[in-house]
Amino acid sequence: GQTAKATMISTNSGKLFENIDPTLVDVYVVFLLTIVFFSLLGNIIVLTALYSQKANLRNSMDVIIANLAVSDIISSFSATFTLNNAKLLWSSGSGTCKICYYLVFVSYAVSVLTLSLASVDRFYGICLPTKHRQVLFLKKQSISICLIWILSCMLFVPYIYAYEVKEFKLSNGKTKQICMQTWNSDSEQIYYLLVVLLLLFLAPIALFIFLFVKVFHKLQEPRSTASGGNAILHKKRKKMTIMLLLMIASHYVCWGPAIIGNTADIFGNTPPSYFNIWLLFELLHFLRSIIYPLIYFAMYQNFRASLKALCSFCCSAASHTNNASTTGTRNNLSQPSSVPVSSTASDRSASYLPEDDVYTTM
Repeated sequence: GQTAKATMISTNSGKLFENIDPTLVDVYVVFLLTIVFFSLLGNIIVLTALYSQKANLRNSMDVIIANLAVSDIISSFSATFTLNNAKLLWSSGSGTCKICYYLVFVSYAVSVLTLSLASVDRFYGICLPTKHRQVLFLKKQSISICLIWILSCMLFVPYIYAYEVKEFKLSNGKTKQICMQTWNSDSEQIYYLLVVLLLLFLAPIALFIFLFVKVFHKLQEPRSTASGGNAILHKKRKKMTIMLLLMIASHYVCWGPAIIGNTADIFGNTPPSYFNIWLLFELLHFLRSIIYPLIYFAMYQNFRASLKALCSFCCSAASHTNNASTTGTRNNLSQPSSVPVSSTASDRSASYLPEDDVYTTM
């Protein structure tokens, strides 16, 4: 027969599930469904707005944001299956168990690596602008994005093997099922945990600190050296850097507790209330997928301009539909009839100056 696998310390015994708070489970279900709805809505709007742009107006930040949106959509879709785990009633089968959590972890890796790519792009664009186009993975960002997905998928292949559906009995005799990690040995589990912890948590932190110290130091220099004396360009660069820093900070605030908690659980003693804590950590890291669209709307002028054009197009299309006497010609989504081309172009040019070629045009 197959060798029995050692389960995670946190789920090694049904006793850990005796202290589950039913009210907290209900709250988890409601909040998670709310998060999934707004995440899917927000990120689909982000993708639609960015796609509506003319190709020659898209820059690398648009590509990075689009990649993060795709990653968040995949993560949010997978999150719906975790409702079964919260209720201890996993009924979707072993295959879904494996793929669901595999995609959540892949989405995490894609987010970290994409943020790292954006940070390096900012660093070269501000500190080493003359060398920016000489760096291959910055010049060909579409290739970099593909490599990020390939690397992320390969990195978490062991988790497809590790996740299984397990049954256990509570003290009242009820049988429950949960999708969880299983490993052949504790050393195998610790090894893969440390790989993720070092490569996708601690190492990026060191990279971000190094890059942003350099970038902010450069931005503190007189405008004559930091941005060619252009005050508008200098202000835009600083705002974009702050936006990226907020994205990184929100990522670590939302994902940090889950990763640190899982690490502490493996190397320490598991508290009786661990499952309740795990539910809160799950909600927190899924919440991050809602925060990003809000940051884009608040701080990214290119996105707001695209969103405005998209809304104008939708309103114009609805108006033409309701008015049967108006046939009108179909307008390009990025240049709706209700938004003159000159207005859209001027709105974009105010935030994306030719001199600010720190992003690769796609």
